[in-house]
Amino acid sequence: MTTAAGGLLGSGLPAMADRQTRAKSVIHLFMSGGMSHLDTFDPKPDLPGSAPSIPTNVPGVFISSNLPRLAARM
Repeated sequence: MTTAAGGLLGSGLPAMADRQTRAKSVIHLFMSGGMSHLDTFDPKPDLPGSAPSIPTNVPGVFISSNLPRLAARM
């Protein structure tokens, strides 16, 4: 199966190699991940092992203690 897929995918490579065009721009997506929304904007203080929540400038709104500067700006 892998040989058939390699042959199918490799059949268009010679045609692409003849092209001399260059890209004018490139979009690079750096998607290595980050903090989960469950741990930041929707803290669960009752769950064991979760980060404590801190109040924001908006009454009644709490976020994770991992984002103290964001809490001050809200």
